Amino acid sequence: MPAPKSPISSTDLRQQKKGAEARLEALRQEQVDAIEEGSDLPHNNEILVVTERLAALDKAIARAERREAAEEARRERAEQRDEVRRQQEALQTSEQVYLDLLADAEKATGELVRLLRSVDAHSRELYRIGIGARDFLRRHGQPSDEPNELSGPNLSDRLGSYLSSTLCDIRRGTNAPDRLGMVTWQNVAPMNTSWAEAEKRALAGNRNQKLRVLDRVLVALQESPDEAE
Repeated sequence: MPAPKSPISSTDLRQQKKGAEARLEALRQEQVDAIEEGSDLPHNNEILVVTERLAALDKAIARAERREAAEEARRERAEQRDEVRRQQEALQTSEQVYLDLLADAEKATGELVRLLRSVDAHSRELYRIGIGARDFLRRHGQPSDEPNELSGPNLSDRLGSYLSSTLCDIRRGTNAPDRLGMVTWQNVAPMNTSWAEAEKRALAGNRNQKLRVLDRVLVALQESPDEAE
C-alpha cells in the first residue's frame, strides 16, 4: 500500500491560486475582446471550472494555514518542552556541583578549624614557655621582655589578619561585598608571604632577645678552671 502523500503547503496552494486567477483573467479577456469585436459572447466551460477551482483553492489554503499553524504550535511546544528539560538538567547539575563543592569546603574548613585549634593551644604553650624563660632570666639578674606577641589580643589580631588576607581572595575581581554573613575581610589585602613566615617575623624580636640573654647566662654558668679541678 503506497504511503499517503504529504499535504501541499499553503505557499504552493497560493501559487496555484495565482496561476488560476491569471487563467481566469485571460479567459474573461477573451470574452471582452469578442464583445468589443461585435461577436457573440463565447461560452467557455473552462471559466466555470477555473472559478470552482479558485473557490476550492481558497478553502484548501485556509485549511493548509490552519494545519501549518497547528504544526508550528506543536513544534514550538516541543521546543519549549526541550528547553524546560534543558533548564531542569542545568539546574539539577549546577546545584549538585555547588553542593559537592560546599561539602568539600565544609570538610576543608573542618580541617582548618582542627589545625587552628591546635595552633591556639600551642600558642598558649609557647606563651607559658616564654614566661618561664622570662622568670628564669630575671632570677639570674638578666633583663627579659614580656612575651606580649603571644598574649590574647595581639595573637588573635594576627591570626585574624592571616585568615582575612586569605579570605579576601574569595571574591577578588567581583563587585560582591567583602563579607560572608558575619565573616568580613573589608580593607584587607592578600599577604605576600606565608602565615608561618609572617608569624616568625612577629615573634623574632622577643625570641631573639631571650636567646641572646640565655647565651650570656649560659656563658656565665660555664665551669671556671678552679671548679674543674
